[in-house]
Amino acid sequence: KTLDLYCDRVASAVGRLSVRVFGLGEEDGILLAHHLGRALQLTNILRDIDEDAGIGRLYLPIAGGMVVSLVQVGLDRRLASGTGEQSIAWMANATTLQQLPLGLTSVAISMAALPQLSRLFVAGDEEGFRTTLGRGLRLVWLLVLPAALILWGWGEPIIRLLFERGAFTAADTLAVNQALRIYLWGMLFAAVDFPLNFAFYARNNT
Repeated sequence: KTLDLYCDRVASAVGRLSVRVFGLGEEDGILLAHHLGRALQLTNILRDIDEDAGIGRLYLPIAGGMVVSLVQVGLDRRLASGTGEQSIAWMANATTLQQLPLGLTSVAISMAALPQLSRLFVAGDEEGFRTTLGRGLRLVWLLVLPAALILWGWGEPIIRLLFERGAFTAADTLAVNQALRIYLWGMLFAAVDFPLNFAFYARNNT
């Protein structure tokens, strides 16, 4: 009943105005407009349902990955909390320093390459797709590797400059640097992970 009322007031309204232009009688025109409007609206609803289902199929693997990531972070923090009061703060500061070069290089390059990768996939240009992805991966490595080396070699003075003040002591600087050196190994793999993920997104494969 609600759908019929909506169709009559929205989808069929234009039809009732248009049928008079074509010289149809009032009664026949109103009936035709109602049925055409209802058919049009039902078609739109079915199309939207299909599109929403497609979006849902793409989103579910991403949502699953996010859940796994959140569980991993929670477990990470739970284990860290058992090693001392400052452990979580040390990990947070080390993570901040690790994520900075990732955001400036890997994530930025991946987002910039996504539209081109999508166009190449739609056009069926697999060779161009591989070339663009390969160029992006090489650029990521070219930028991330020196950043990782800088943080490995000069992590301690960088941490001292950014964080060592107030309650943050020299001992905290050493602890954050130790955590950072462990995270840097993972950063090298995470840097490649971003462009590969975006390449799959461009192919509607999540």
